[in-house]
Amino acid sequence: MVDRFVAEYAAGRTPNPCVRCNEHIKYRALLERLPALEADFIATGHYARVIHGRPGERHRLLRGVDPAKDQSYVLYMLGQEQLGRLVLPVGELTKDEVRAHARDLGLDVAAKPDSFEICFVPGNDYRAFLEGRV
Repeated sequence: MVDRFVAEYAAGRTPNPCVRCNEHIKYRALLERLPALEADFIATGHYARVIHGRPGERHRLLRGVDPAKDQSYVLYMLGQEQLGRLVLPVGELTKDEVRAHARDLGLDVAAKPDSFEICFVPGNDYRAFLEGRV
């Protein structure tokens, strides 16, 4: 992921490593682990929705109901197998509603600031990160 991120910037493009991570690392690894976990579904905290089709019908990925937090764009590459095993419980809620539920449950993350950084870029300073690699 890191090498591709650097190469894309060096080529004058703006990559989104979260999309590639979701496709190649998170969902592939989680799907492979389902049998060992005796699980049928993957649940994530992405702000998006999945409509599961009946047998023979397609599953559909939809935007989350909170337009300010929609994350369907980082899941666009998921295929029918992945979508069929995916549950997105916060996609039907706004960020404020999720924070309220977290507060009601006494979870520390209820007041956690939103994260927009790239996980492998220290301090979210991608310019400094790239300077050391290009």
